[in-house]
Amino acid sequence: MSTEIIRLNESHIPTVSRMYSRIFQEDPITKYLFPEKDIEISLYYTFQYMVREGILYGEGYATLNLEGAAFWMDSENTGKNLWRMLRSGLLPLVVKLGIKTVLKMDYYDTFAKRLHIKHADFHHIYLCVLGVDLEHQRRGHTKGLLNDKLSSGLSCYLETTNPENISFYEHHGFELLEESTLPDTELKIFPMLRK
Repeated sequence: MSTEIIRLNESHIPTVSRMYSRIFQEDPITKYLFPEKDIEISLYYTFQYMVREGILYGEGYATLNLEGAAFWMDSENTGKNLWRMLRSGLLPLVVKLGIKTVLKMDYYDTFAKRLHIKHADFHHIYLCVLGVDLEHQRRGHTKGLLNDKLSSGLSCYLETTNPENISFYEHHGFELLEESTLPDTELKIFPMLRK
């Protein structure tokens, strides 16, 4: 049985953001970014920004009933600039989460971008975020969300902060490139590549 996949648009931002905010509550990056905040609502605001950016500057896909979603960027379109961040919702993010949290996000993003350049300095696709709602996992949705892009012939790069994800991605042909630690923190980052 194949999973029907749809292209996401801006009308999907609230629903996908809520789904991601449920999925990623226990991820190490979440604990680093929001140690003293209401995690679910903080994640919701964060994913509103990320999902909007993915729709505006990349490609977002979901299962037909929005059980899961994935966002991809062409490596030639992963750079950030002020206009892009403002258009994606930077100001509301700062208002909702505070400048300190947004600066922590930027610190992580800057380090992750250096890893990205180090390991994938060639044309590829970047898997920004992938998730399937907890009650719909292990039903083939993730495979459906991955297959279309992975069959494009381009290499694919990603990073995860959750070591439990490594074997899943290895099963889908990704290779772990290194285990890195965000400087001055205990947060581990695992860059992976599928050639």
